[in-house]
Amino acid sequence: MKLWKMLILLLALPGGLMAEEWFVAASSKLESLLVEKYGEAERARIKRGLAQVSAYWRPEDGDRAEFERFVMANFFPKGQKLDAAFERFQRNMEMLDGHMQEIRRELRSQADLDLGEMLPFDEIFAAYEPAAYVQEDFFKNKLAFIVLLNFPLAELEEKNKAAGKWTRREWAEVRLAERFSRRVPAEVLQAIANARSAAERYIAGYNIWAHHLVDEDGDRPFPPGLRLLSHWNLRDQIKADYSNSSGLKRQRMIQKVMQRIVTQTIPQVVIDNPQVDWNPYTNEVWLSKVKDYEVALGQLGKVEATPEPDTRYQMWLGNFKAERQLDKYSPNAPTLIIRRFDVEREMSEERVKAMLEQIVSSKLVPKVAALIQKRLGRPLEPFDIWYSGFLPRSRYSEEQLDAICQKRYPNAEAYAQDMPRLLQLLGFEADKAAYLASKIVVEPARGSGHAQGAAMRQGKAHLRTRIEKSGMNYKGYNIAVHEMGHNVEQVFSVSDIDYTLLQGVPNTAFTEALAFVFQNRDLELLGLETIRDQETEALKILNDFWATYEIAGVALVDMVAWHWLYKNPNATATEFKNAVVAIAQDIWNKYYAPVLGGRDEVLLAIYSHMINETLYLPDYPIGHLIAFQIEEHMRRAGKVGKEFERIVLFGRVTPDYWMQNATGAPVSVEPLLKATEQSLEYFAREKTMQEVATLGGGCFWCLEAVFDQLKGVFSVESGYCGGSVKNPTYEQVCSGTTGHAEVVQIKFDPQEISFHQILQVFFSIHDPTQLNRQGADIGTQYRSVIFYHSEQQRQTAKQVMEELSAAGTWGGKIVTQLVPADTFYKAEEYHQKYFSRNPNQGYCMFVISPKIKKFKQEFRNLLKLTD
Repeated sequence: MKLWKMLILLLALPGGLMAEEWFVAASSKLESLLVEKYGEAERARIKRGLAQVSAYWRPEDGDRAEFERFVMANFFPKGQKLDAAFERFQRNMEMLDGHMQEIRRELRSQADLDLGEMLPFDEIFAAYEPAAYVQEDFFKNKLAFIVLLNFPLAELEEKNKAAGKWTRREWAEVRLAERFSRRVPAEVLQAIANARSAAERYIAGYNIWAHHLVDEDGDRPFPPGLRLLSHWNLRDQIKADYSNSSGLKRQRMIQKVMQRIVTQTIPQVVIDNPQVDWNPYTNEVWLSKVKDYEVALGQLGKVEATPEPDTRYQMWLGNFKAERQLDKYSPNAPTLIIRRFDVEREMSEERVKAMLEQIVSSKLVPKVAALIQKRLGRPLEPFDIWYSGFLPRSRYSEEQLDAICQKRYPNAEAYAQDMPRLLQLLGFEADKAAYLASKIVVEPARGSGHAQGAAMRQGKAHLRTRIEKSGMNYKGYNIAVHEMGHNVEQVFSVSDIDYTLLQGVPNTAFTEALAFVFQNRDLELLGLETIRDQETEALKILNDFWATYEIAGVALVDMVAWHWLYKNPNATATEFKNAVVAIAQDIWNKYYAPVLGGRDEVLLAIYSHMINETLYLPDYPIGHLIAFQIEEHMRRAGKVGKEFERIVLFGRVTPDYWMQNATGAPVSVEPLLKATEQSLEYFAREKTMQEVATLGGGCFWCLEAVFDQLKGVFSVESGYCGGSVKNPTYEQVCSGTTGHAEVVQIKFDPQEISFHQILQVFFSIHDPTQLNRQGADIGTQYRSVIFYHSEQQRQTAKQVMEELSAAGTWGGKIVTQLVPADTFYKAEEYHQKYFSRNPNQGYCMFVISPKIKKFKQEFRNLLKLTD
């Protein structure tokens, strides 16, 4: 900061020194004395240090004589003493932060962890901020002034210009000085902690007992015991129900619940209360006759639908009023809005807003929406803002995923024990994985889950996720993998970084982005998703875009709401509620209603982060953009582990400087938009150039292994076709009772390879004269069959079979069935790409390998060029 700017700011500081006549003369005198003592080369540092100390010096800190004595005794020229001061402050700040974090975590344990009933004094402990007085003490004992005298503060513009020019030590010095860029009374910091703690407690207990949601027909769409925390579990339930046959009813019901929460028309009595039933459509409540809970609850009296009294917005207002007390102590960033963007994110609000609007107004939105509508086979509805059908997880029901996770992780200890293996799957070497796991403690969360770093090298990071009595369900597991990403970043950036003053990443968006890198691989870590073909990658990109589009609107609501608060600081909770509802409706109508319908929808205001955090939500869409750039880099680099460590260890520098080091480019919307456009082009090309063939000829592993190597083939999926049971399992099909055949579904470019050529290969790799068997595989599920998708395919298949019969190729009657295409059910993930993933398995070695060898010799001209 320029000296004249610093002097002007003195006028705004409470208790500032500008009123003292001796200030200018003393500073001038001290500058001359110090330059005379240490040389002209130190003048710039001396002037800057004097300006920084003067900006925060108050009359109670001492008179002119004390000011001069302090400066002369505590200015250190470059060299041994300055190095010693830096090292000692860095070490002591680490110890102070680390132990305060330990104290803070211990005092909050009852509130954060699922350890039983919360008692009133637990809330007081949770709200207590042990570090509230540290900054004030450091100004009183003048340690803060020693830092400000010797190490530089820098504005965002200066830091951006210095990127690539400052040494690591210089960056660490700036971060040290920034710790004292505000002089805030302890009672203000404690008031902020109290307000935040109250909001966190409110949100942590905001559960909806889903089995007690009843529609007008008296149906209970959700299973017993299902407890959904707002907003996290409500949103994730909508995502999960895309793979559920009765999911649409559930999704519409949750949407109505969300609307009731946002508008505060939700009956108070239904919040975290399984004793009552609730019809969210009519808003009626009544005493439930169903008991699906084990906790002891008090006796209810008369059950009434009295709405929640705008508590949601009262909590938000509480955070605003607490944070506003800080404004006058932050003259260079006099609103929370400026502090969050310019100071903490080091990305201007104007830039972030422009990036968000670039996403929500993109011409790609209606194109992606049209593809979603086509995949769903129905008009889109507002809750489709959370569409998750592009993800591989849509191939599995929530129940299947829950069963897998609960069996593997019955408790927190099981997940902790499995972490070394999980980290190795993510690409970390065995010793590194063991080291990281040893530095992470896994605990059951009372709320949705979170990660907490250690803040000192000898400490441990803590992973918290929700674990039900039946074990960790998929939602809890998904959160655990996300938080594990945070924890690994925290371990590297505290324990392994060169300067602990640089611990962390540029801002919260970056740590979220790094956590997404882990979370995006959650199914792979379960052993369910390893396919990385062109279609899968295109779908993943579309999912990234749609998720960013969704959360960008939520962030815009958060940002506009905070501006409204600053314009209306004395608003009541009801007035603020009405404003937020109107803001959410306006943003919805402008950017979402055109593709999702539901004019005046309020869903964008459902996120609990608005209540228990302060202007946090912009980190998520920016995090998605950063994560996408990092993911693209990871794909080019190979395994995640080594690159994850490298980029994390760059530490807390400015965002674009960090991203340049990590990926070679600054933070930008363009990579995601470009990739989305290419993905849409892929599916458009697929629509015009792609043809589908569905063929059965014995075990689908054999067929898939061969057809995957043909030129012009986009993808091959193993599955089941031609039976009477919906969504059959492998075990059901193998029983021979469902009528299905094991088949492969091949998507190919008819301009590169014809259906006639596909069939020539098909009839060369199995025996079409064997009825309901292929070798040792016996049963109708192994029958030879062609499911034709068009009249042209039928005629071509008939022609090929006639040619084979006439030539006597197989020396017997061809019994291949020729029937119209039926519903294709994709087989379980472990069947996909089976041969490529298990080449040394016995069946693969002795049955599939010889077929592939013969096929390659006979159809060399049809092989992909990569072969």
